[in-house]
Amino acid sequence: MNYDNWKLSPPDGDELLSPCCGSHYTETDESYECDSCNEEFDEPIVDYEYRARIAEDRAEAMMEDRRLGL
Repeated sequence: MNYDNWKLSPPDGDELLSPCCGSHYTETDESYECDSCNEEFDEPIVDYEYRARIAEDRAEAMMEDRRLGL
């Protein structure tokens, strides 16, 4: 693989995480269960989606704080 193909390829090893805590999970019969908080969810998300969601939530909270003058 040449450098250009390597640089443009998607990252290896995307990890699936629980959407609630970003933790590892256990697969049950009908759903998944977070190992950290024991919350059940329908499907795990990829780690970069979880990080993007957290960043979005933080930015939204900061804007709300500024709006309220906190």
